[in-house]
Amino acid sequence: MMTTETQYPIHFQLPLTGMSCANCASRITTSLNKLEGVEATVNFALEQAAIELASPDRLPAVLDSIKSQGYDYGSETIQFQITGMTCAGCSTRLNKMLAALPGVISAEVNFSIEQARIVLVPGMQTPAALREQIEALGFGAQLAQG
Repeated sequence: MMTTETQYPIHFQLPLTGMSCANCASRITTSLNKLEGVEATVNFALEQAAIELASPDRLPAVLDSIKSQGYDYGSETIQFQITGMTCAGCSTRLNKMLAALPGVISAEVNFSIEQARIVLVPGMQTPAALREQIEALGFGAQLAQG
C-alpha cells in the first residue's frame, strides 16, 4: 500500500554553484536562516547546503533566495510518458499533484504529447516514487527515453 504522507521537517542536501569563497557560503547561510521555517548550513568545500524545511511549501523561498544572491543550485529532470489522460483537466490535476510533492521545483504535464517533465532537488524523489504517485491518480507512467 502506498503512503502519501510526508514526514516533517524535511532534510536534504542541495548542490550549489557560483560560490568563490567561504564568505559566499556564510552569506547564503545567513540569508536562508532568515526565512521562516528554514534552517540551513552551507559548506563551501562540498559546494552544498544542508537544509531543513518545516514544510515543502518553503522550498520556493529557499531557491529564490539562492538565485537572488547570484548563486545557483543543482537539479535533476525526470520525464514520463503518461497514459490514461482523457482531457486537459487530467493533465491539470496531475500537474498540481506533482508540483506539490516535496523536492519538486517544477512540473509540466502536456496532455497533447502525453508527457510529464519534473524538475526536482537531487535525491528527494525517485522515479519509482514519482511513478507510484502518478499511478495513484489512475494514470499509467513509463520513464521517457532520451
